[in-house]
Amino acid sequence: MIRREGATTLAVTPQALWPLLSDTEKLNRDLNLPPVKVKLLPGGLLQGEVRFGPLTVRYTEEPYCWVENRRWQVRRFPENGPVRSYAVGVVLEPVGEASTALTAWCETEPRAGAGSVVAGRIAQASVDGLLRAAASYASYLQGQTP
Repeated sequence: MIRREGATTLAVTPQALWPLLSDTEKLNRDLNLPPVKVKLLPGGLLQGEVRFGPLTVRYTEEPYCWVENRRWQVRRFPENGPVRSYAVGVVLEPVGEASTALTAWCETEPRAGAGSVVAGRIAQASVDGLLRAAASYASYLQGQTP
């Protein structure tokens, strides 16, 4: 298992940041991720399909774990592609009355043959993207960007 983590402090409250970071459809668009086709399976699992260039990745997704204004995480199990499992999440901690310490993390398990280099790059890109999106949302909430 490969884990990458990054942290930042943002000058907005967790309550202000949460609606933007927890809107996963908007977040995916803001991260420039391709659209996902999903189907609900028994037991609350989702079956997803997403296309990255020439590769279509199919996966099963566990239900998201949500704690409002505090954290979310999800774990996916691709049927194909470079990783066997992929988990990602964010943790929001209040700092004083008007700031948030945000930690973004990602864990990947390489599929045989894919190697840890590819899995590590996927994990780091996920963390970097979440940190960029959170900073952009904070800038928007502070009235600095549209």
